[in-house]
Amino acid sequence: MTTRPAGKRQRMYLFERAYVDYVGYLRAFLAYVKRVSRAIWQWFWNGLGSIIMDIMLKVAVVASGVTFGVMYVSYERSHGRSFGVETLLAFLLIAAYVSLLMWGWKAPVHIMARAASGSCASGTVSVLGSVSFAAAIVIFMVYLAVLVFLTALSFLVFLPMRLGQEVYLLYRQIAYECPHDCPTKGKKLPIHICECGQEYRDLKPSFYGIFHHKCRHADGKYVKLPTMDMLGRYKLQRKCADCGGYLIRSPYGPSRPFSVAAIGPVNVGKTMFLRQAMRPLCTRINSADGYKAQIIDEEKLKPDFEALDRGITLPKTVRAGDATAMAIKAPKRRGQKIVLQLYDFPGEDFQTMERFARKQALQRVEGIVLLVDPFSFPSLSGHAKRLSETLKPVETALTTIVGNMVRLLMLKGVPSRAGKFAIPLAVVLSKADALPTGDFPYLGNLYSSNGKHAQADALSARCQEALDKLGGGNAIRALQQNFSTVRYFACTAQGRMYDLKDPRPFVPAGVVEPFTWMLRVGGVEPAAASAK
Repeated sequence: MTTRPAGKRQRMYLFERAYVDYVGYLRAFLAYVKRVSRAIWQWFWNGLGSIIMDIMLKVAVVASGVTFGVMYVSYERSHGRSFGVETLLAFLLIAAYVSLLMWGWKAPVHIMARAASGSCASGTVSVLGSVSFAAAIVIFMVYLAVLVFLTALSFLVFLPMRLGQEVYLLYRQIAYECPHDCPTKGKKLPIHICECGQEYRDLKPSFYGIFHHKCRHADGKYVKLPTMDMLGRYKLQRKCADCGGYLIRSPYGPSRPFSVAAIGPVNVGKTMFLRQAMRPLCTRINSADGYKAQIIDEEKLKPDFEALDRGITLPKTVRAGDATAMAIKAPKRRGQKIVLQLYDFPGEDFQTMERFARKQALQRVEGIVLLVDPFSFPSLSGHAKRLSETLKPVETALTTIVGNMVRLLMLKGVPSRAGKFAIPLAVVLSKADALPTGDFPYLGNLYSSNGKHAQADALSARCQEALDKLGGGNAIRALQQNFSTVRYFACTAQGRMYDLKDPRPFVPAGVVEPFTWMLRVGGVEPAAASAK
C-alpha cells in the first residue's frame, strides 16, 4: 500500500461540518435578504412602484387644479354670491389654468416623486433588514452558541477518554513495540494509516473527533477512523513513530508485546532454532485448554518452513530484519493477549562490542536465549574437525559473547534487581544431535523430546553440568553473577546431521522448552498443557 505522509489536511475537525453548514446557511440567508431588498428597490425605482408614483403625480396635478377651483367657488359663496354660470366658467378656467401651470412643473415634481420612491424603498428595505437581523440573532447566534458550547464540552470528554485509553493499555501491559531494531520502547502513539494511504500521527480523541476522525478521500468521500484501540483502531495499519517501520498486528486485537532475542555468534544456528521452534510452539499452545496461537504473517516464513521440511538448511542471517511473531490468546478468565516477538540478529553483531552496542531492541526484550555451540570448546575440537563440513563450529569464545552481552545490557539500562538483570536468560546448547555421547557420557540425555516438564529442573542441572565440563565454567559464573533467573537447555534444530542427499524433513527436539519456560516466568501459562 502506498502511503502519503501528513501534508494537506485530510480530516475535518469536530463539528466542522456543523460549522461549515452554519456558515453556508448564514450566507444563504444573507443572500436571500439581499435579493429581496434589491427586488423591493427595483420595484419602487423602475418597476410597478415607479409607475404608480407617476400616476399619483398626474392625479395630484389635476387634483391641484380642481382644488383651486373649489377654493374659488367657496370664496365667492362666502361673499354672498350664488353659484351660477359665471362661477362655473370661472371654476373651469381656474382649474385648467392651475393644472396647466402645475403641469409645467412636472419635472421637478417628478424628481420629488422619484425621491419619495427611493425613500419608500429605503424605508422598506431598512425594516426588512432590521427584522432579518433580529431573526439572525435569535436563530443563528443561538445555534452558534450551542455549537461553541458542544465544542468546549467535547474537550471535557476526550481528555478522560485519552486517560481511560492509557489506563487500559497500562492494565493490559499493551505497548506499541516496534519489531525492528530501533530505540523505541512502545510508549509513543504509532502512525496510523487510512485505507487511502494517508498517515496520521495523532489518531486519538481530540478536536478532530471524539470517537472517530474523518479522513477525506480524493473522491470527496469521508471514512471514519476509530480513535481508540477499544473502538477498533488496532485494525488499521501502523508504523513505528521513530523508524517508520510497520508494526505487527495481532489477529486477536490489542496485545501485550513479549520480545525474546536470540544471541549467539556466527554458525551457532539461531535462525534454524527460531524457525524450528515456531510451529511446535504454536501447536503446544493450541493444545492448552482455552488458549489459541497463530503465527503472524506465516506466508513470509513459508519458504523457510518448506525448505526445512525438505531437509534443507537455512542460510545465515545477513541483516537484522523484522522480528518473527506469534499471536497468543489466553482464556477469557485470564484475558491475556500476547504477541511473542522473536529477534534474530546476525551472528557477526555479537562478536565485537562495537557492533553489539548497535542492538537497540535489546533494551526492551523480556527474555534472552543465548545459544552455545558445544563444539566451540577445545574438548570437542577433534570431533568438530571430523564433522567440520556439516557442523561449522563457532570460532568466537563463549566468554567473549557473554562479556559483550553483559556490558551492552548495562549500557542500555536494562532493569535489574539487587544488581542482577531481571530478564530471564535461557542458555541453550545447540547441535545436541551431533554430541559424542559415547566418548562423553555427560552429554547424553540433555533434552526431552516428549515435551514433558516433570524433569525440567533435572535437565537444566545436567545441561549446566555439561557446559561446565566442556569448559564453560567461567561463562556460567559470569551469567549467574549478572542474571537473577537462568535456566539451561539443550536442543537440536535438525534432529540429525545434514545430508544433501537426504530429503527427509528435519525433526527438531528441545527447541520449544526455552520459550515455554520464558512465557511462564513472564506470567503467561499456555505451556502448562505440556505437562498433561
